[in-house]
Amino acid sequence: MIANKDELEIAFHDLKGYERALEAVRSDLERSNPALFPVVSKGYTRRIQGLQEEIFAYLRERPADAPLKVRMAGPAVAEGAIKVGLVARVLTALQSALLQVGKSVDALTRQVDSTSESSLSALLGLNLVATQTGSFVLALDLAPRQLNLFEEYDVAERAVLQLINHIAELSEPRDGFSGDKSALRSLDRLASLINADRVDTIEFSYRSDKAPTRVREATITLPVKEKINTLLKRPRAGEETVRGLLLSINIERNTCGLRPEGQNTVQLNYQEDMEDDLILALKRQIEVSGIRLPLSGTSDQRKNIERFRLVDADDEEA
Repeated sequence: MIANKDELEIAFHDLKGYERALEAVRSDLERSNPALFPVVSKGYTRRIQGLQEEIFAYLRERPADAPLKVRMAGPAVAEGAIKVGLVARVLTALQSALLQVGKSVDALTRQVDSTSESSLSALLGLNLVATQTGSFVLALDLAPRQLNLFEEYDVAERAVLQLINHIAELSEPRDGFSGDKSALRSLDRLASLINADRVDTIEFSYRSDKAPTRVREATITLPVKEKINTLLKRPRAGEETVRGLLLSINIERNTCGLRPEGQNTVQLNYQEDMEDDLILALKRQIEVSGIRLPLSGTSDQRKNIERFRLVDADDEEA
């Protein structure tokens, strides 16, 4: 059984290791001998289940308070029980978001030359310390608390506060987002858990040791997820999209030539406020939304673009 926080961290590490090993065995046997997998996987599955039970037994018996709290609601959270895999995904996504936001806070920007990403990652580390009914708590790892007057430890708090501010921005009806694209993409990882993982909301609250009565709160909901998709210029639900190479732009006629893979070049109409962004995207792969499919037809056939976005490396890997 797990006896302390150090052993809890080791258990999480071992759990991830067994899950990776099981997936590697699955991938290998799917090609060579699929019939062997049920037999070979038994040991891995038994150990994974055992670690999951030990982790939650420890957490249920040791409720604790923490500066940063994350509360989830939805069908995936039943009677206070949360699957370890879901907790791990939230933990990883939140760690990534804090790292990206932490890079952009003023104090860190001035130190960026002397601060490696690995040390920053350690500074913004998170430890799962407790569960409560329908929630679990993440504690910010700020090293010895008595050292929090030093600026490097203030970076972590500023990163948390900025992250919560960004989520609050996305909750507002007005357009716009003050963070950069990296911060938006990292928040997208958290928002991707909404609905897809049977989660309705992910609520964040932070109470500073310097001002215990002051609490910052923000919640990721489906509208926040949809706003992130809009800011990333993703297609709306059910909307048809086409990817292709942007070959030409006619600024007098407000048209552009797009060549989808395996098809002829098609002329598309665009609104004037898109022009500067389209010029920057010339000779690059883009994804256009809002047009009607199919695109087959003569080269002078024109359709209207409602929005477009660059197809970047993340899209290609996906």
